[in-house]
Amino acid sequence: MQDASSTPNRVVLLPPTGAFPFVVEVRGHRVGRTLVDVSDMNGNSRGTVDVSIKSAIAKTYRLWALKDIVHRTTRTAAQMTNIMRNVARLYESQANVKLTQIEVPLDLLFKTDLGDPISSPNLLLARIGVSIKLSNVSRADFDMVSTWDIPDAVGQTSDLAGDCMVEDYKPGQELPETSSYAHELGHGFSCGHTDRTKMMMSGDGSDGFQMTRTDINTINPTGLEA
Repeated sequence: MQDASSTPNRVVLLPPTGAFPFVVEVRGHRVGRTLVDVSDMNGNSRGTVDVSIKSAIAKTYRLWALKDIVHRTTRTAAQMTNIMRNVARLYESQANVKLTQIEVPLDLLFKTDLGDPISSPNLLLARIGVSIKLSNVSRADFDMVSTWDIPDAVGQTSDLAGDCMVEDYKPGQELPETSSYAHELGHGFSCGHTDRTKMMMSGDGSDGFQMTRTDINTINPTGLEA
């Protein structure tokens, strides 16, 4: 609720009785960027908020279940679909990117033994890219491939090809696996690691869903002009 001293360029908010802390939602009328100065009831500065209003961006993805002559990812088609549905909500709410799944998940078969743990994951990632390109299916912006054990990692991504491998390291535990899918997709958008812990792009292995400002602007570079 605003008080009587509010103006078009200065908003004074009166929170409901006893509602501390409270959440303020800022809505923009057009794409662009501005800085919002925040002060307390006594006029003391509490900092500056960088606000970017972004255009909606649409991207597509396809889901794949990795198989070889011995192994198969433990994730089911339903699990992969549900995980990426949650990832899509995350990307739309924070970066205004609408992710749409193309068709149903497919098996990606290699007629060799890829090993367990997977041997030569870098080579496999390249082979996955070639196999997908040669497959008789419509192309997506990103291909999310569920795998089994990847040595020393839970995922690996080629940002140039948009191919993301994600290990089924916690079968049936969709929350941390959602974090891994979101993280690898971030690499697909060319996001790097952050030193901050429990963020979506944390490099320390901690699970998180919060994007940094750098992540958001990399994923959706619109709305950066003042």
